Amino acid sequence: MNSLNGVGNANMMKVAFEFIRNCESSLMLDIGAGTGRNARICKDMSYKGHIDGIDMNSKMLEVAKSKAVYRKLFRQPIHGDDPLSIEDCSYDVVTAASALLMNHLPARSIRQLVKVIRHGGILVFNSRSGLENRKYLEVLMGYADELITANVIKLEKKEVILYGGVGEGKIYAYVWVHRKI
Repeated sequence: MNSLNGVGNANMMKVAFEFIRNCESSLMLDIGAGTGRNARICKDMSYKGHIDGIDMNSKMLEVAKSKAVYRKLFRQPIHGDDPLSIEDCSYDVVTAASALLMNHLPARSIRQLVKVIRHGGILVFNSRSGLENRKYLEVLMGYADELITANVIKLEKKEVILYGGVGEGKIYAYVWVHRKI
């Protein structure tokens, strides 16, 4: 199981909507836009602002474009410390739905995601529990803690949602909301 699929994404956006400034001038960047599932969820939840998406897979971006929910789509790999081809402090919201996972985006890429958020804006992302993702989460939370200690972001909320499995095989989806200071 390499992604959280729509279950985790929809739950992530329910949490995010507690913090999103939902107005026509709001700008959201969908990291790892893929086929546009997260943007579609946002629009179905009555998000009024504009959504841009970024992904490295051109075929997936073609599918995303066909959903007519994005203002702009960017094709760019995210390698961690390489800056995004987006101006710093451009977005009110940056979402990374099922993108900050092992074998997806490097954990250190959280630093680049935060750079494109306006002061007072939010970063919302999800990831999952499970043995295969445990080390990745430790590294990711280490980078987040560095940004918190440096007074770049503050944790607004962490939510734990049962994703699947039974007994000791339960898998949880974690949702984090950070605000850029």
